[in-house]
Amino acid sequence: MLNPSTPRRPVVIYGLMLLFALILLVAGGTAPVRELRNGVRFAFGPVQEVLAEGSRAVGSIFSAFAEIDQLRQENSVLVARVAELEQGVAQLEVLRSENARLTELLGTRKELDFDSVAATVVQRNPSQFERLITIDRGTEAGVEVNDAVLAPGGSLVGVVTEVYRGGSSVRLLSDTRSLVIGLASGTRATGEVIGDLSQPLKLEKVAATEKLEVGDTVLTAGQLVTGVRSILPKGLVIGTIVDVVEGSDGFTRSGRILPAADLERLETVLVVTSYEGPRITDPTATDDPFADEVTDPSPAPARAPSQATFEP
Repeated sequence: MLNPSTPRRPVVIYGLMLLFALILLVAGGTAPVRELRNGVRFAFGPVQEVLAEGSRAVGSIFSAFAEIDQLRQENSVLVARVAELEQGVAQLEVLRSENARLTELLGTRKELDFDSVAATVVQRNPSQFERLITIDRGTEAGVEVNDAVLAPGGSLVGVVTEVYRGGSSVRLLSDTRSLVIGLASGTRATGEVIGDLSQPLKLEKVAATEKLEVGDTVLTAGQLVTGVRSILPKGLVIGTIVDVVEGSDGFTRSGRILPAADLERLETVLVVTSYEGPRITDPTATDDPFADEVTDPSPAPARAPSQATFEP
């Protein structure tokens, strides 16, 4: 059998809760309630502060992660930018060096008394027996065998040995087959400058009666042997004397020459294309007595008689 008071229980509970709320509302402004509220706030204040600090810490951690990620991205961008700038600086340095070389080459070309053509070294052929380079100018530029080849500063570096269309081979001074007559600018002593596959070069067959001095500049003498046309202009700088050795025979002395140009690092050169050296004659040679005789036995063709025209 159902209890008749059961349906009324929720109503009674709701009424009591409403009554309690009204009592709290009325008594909320009283001193005891305020003290109670302040006490509860004071008791739970540290807990709230800890929770607030924890919340702020968690927020800071997430913010830090976000900033780290942003900094990582910015750092990647900066690293790429720095690499780009470094590459640009390297390219500018290459262009600056190239411009300096070309400027020096142009200045040397203007100072020469001969026509010349600029060329770029496209290949090096160093070996145990020779020192050759290949340049990118040949017959199309007027280059010929035995043309002198100069460094940007104007010093001699070698001689053209082979020419073809679009290129030429140059034998450097350091090649053992290279032979140039050198003249010491100070003492005016002459001798043979011979390659030694390295630096410095050999200076040999200097007469013992002539003087060599360390530090003296050696120039091309403008001659080879009697009766042979000089292939090199006179006065081209070869290098500087760095050592002098007295010959054991008492008749000659020798020395070592440091080339004025770095023969191992040539990049651009000038080829002298218009030099025609004078032919050196042998003063002891006798004239050919038959030089003026006609050797062709066939008779000379008869001339047609000239016809004169007279005015009446």
